[in-house]
Amino acid sequence: MSVRRRKWKLVPLVTLVATASAVVAMSASARPTASAIKIAVLSDCQGEFGSFDNQDMAGVVTAMAQYAG
Repeated sequence: MSVRRRKWKLVPLVTLVATASAVVAMSASARPTASAIKIAVLSDCQGEFGSFDNQDMAGVVTAMAQYAG
């Protein structure tokens, strides 16, 4: 019985060590400054649907404005 009790006493310690390790790992990998996110848009600029290029780009701008707030 004493072996089982010792194992159960180690569970909070192991949980604490795992949590502390996760916090240290996240803080070490976090960047202090934010960098720009680059987004590419694929649209038909030529051919049958080339005349709708402005509407395609306007849709992308609108979607990004709604997402960004």
